[in-house]
Amino acid sequence: MDFTENSEDKANLLGKVERFELMILNEGNLFFDRADFQELVEYYLAIQENDRANTVLSYALEQHPESLELKLAQAHVLMANDAVEKSRHLLCELLTIQPENGDVLMALGTAYGRLKMKKEAINCFLKAINKVEFNEDVYFLLAMEHQSNMEYEKAINYHTKALDENPFFELSLYEILTCFDCIDNPGKATQFYNCFLDENPYNETAWFHLGTVHAKNENYQQAVIAYDYALAINPYFSSALFNKANSLASDEMYEEAILCYEETFEYEAPNHITYCYIGECYERLNNLDQALHYFEQSLQKKDLHADAWLGKAIILNLKNNHKQAYQYIKKALAIDDKEPDYWYTCAEIEEKLGLIEASLYSIEMSITLDHEDVNLMIYYVQLIYRNMDIISSFEVLNDAIGTFPKESKLLYFKTGLYLCSGHYNEAYNSLERALRINIGNAHFLFDNFPEAKKDQNLLKLISEMQN
Repeated sequence: MDFTENSEDKANLLGKVERFELMILNEGNLFFDRADFQELVEYYLAIQENDRANTVLSYALEQHPESLELKLAQAHVLMANDAVEKSRHLLCELLTIQPENGDVLMALGTAYGRLKMKKEAINCFLKAINKVEFNEDVYFLLAMEHQSNMEYEKAINYHTKALDENPFFELSLYEILTCFDCIDNPGKATQFYNCFLDENPYNETAWFHLGTVHAKNENYQQAVIAYDYALAINPYFSSALFNKANSLASDEMYEEAILCYEETFEYEAPNHITYCYIGECYERLNNLDQALHYFEQSLQKKDLHADAWLGKAIILNLKNNHKQAYQYIKKALAIDDKEPDYWYTCAEIEEKLGLIEASLYSIEMSITLDHEDVNLMIYYVQLIYRNMDIISSFEVLNDAIGTFPKESKLLYFKTGLYLCSGHYNEAYNSLERALRINIGNAHFLFDNFPEAKKDQNLLKLISEMQN
């Protein structure tokens, strides 16, 4: 029951709740009709006051001992109290009395689902179709049973049926996206929402989920368009506004993203996450003072927000206040030491402070946490080269190339190491491999080894490959 749907209904219900509470307080025994007791049970279950729901039932069954509806409510209370087997037993008894009762079939199917009896649950839900007021509820429960069994195509089919019954059924609009994620088919998800919106163009939730699909696929401009449609339908859709800001930031449109984040404050109180995201946008715009201000605003909202401490560390590092930056990144790591970016930033700061052993440990921790990020490995190689000998650099670099054989930057770096050690033929061979993989990264060689620009044979090889 949606107790917020109608203010008059809500007031009526709260009046019944007050009357019941006064009866309990005065140890009385007032009469309530069957429907009133049902409403009271549903109310207390909705606010998770299960003991109170039990109290309601004791009065209800005393006044209406033969009511099937109240016994069905009793089964729901038993399930809410995790007495699922007792609930199932009671529902089976009710089903012998009314074998075509859709509400009993749905409740029994739910009990079977809780007991991991998937086949029995699905059979109950199938029997309930066209026997309840809203078939979309049945189709949704069928879909969720198949989802829990990792039968995502079947789940998508039933979510689609639910949406055929009610295009604004938000539970299925959300869960169908989860199914597409599980089968890793973003193209099919996009196709589904586009077809759905062709028939239901004013469904703000569908536009929102289409935006989510585009954002996951890094189609940020398309995501912004989808969120704009959702906002055109519902200008107060704060989640769409927030996600639009995220997509703008991901698309490097930082000024527009900031305006969008700030607009969310008109509908929701500012929180630590939004302040932090605004700070990150200002950091990307190189407005360090404003970035620092918003990271501090974030920490005022939540002192244990590790990303904000990371942000402060990055800003102070950029301002060459490495000691203060080090304190801040340590705070971030104290909150969360499983985030590779924190360890990477810590390694950078430690190197600048001359804490080389600590820096090596930090970057190794970062790589351990995210061994698929080639940029962490590249930094590790650079760190070794800047602070240790060439032999150590070659050892780490060869391991890195073994892990990332198609990463041209590592091969360009190897070219530079060969030049430094006087192995020119090996350098040119390494350069040729790198150029064949990605000629556009050739600058990486000169960024790390400026002296390489003096090698005419090397420059000639690059020129020949470019032509």
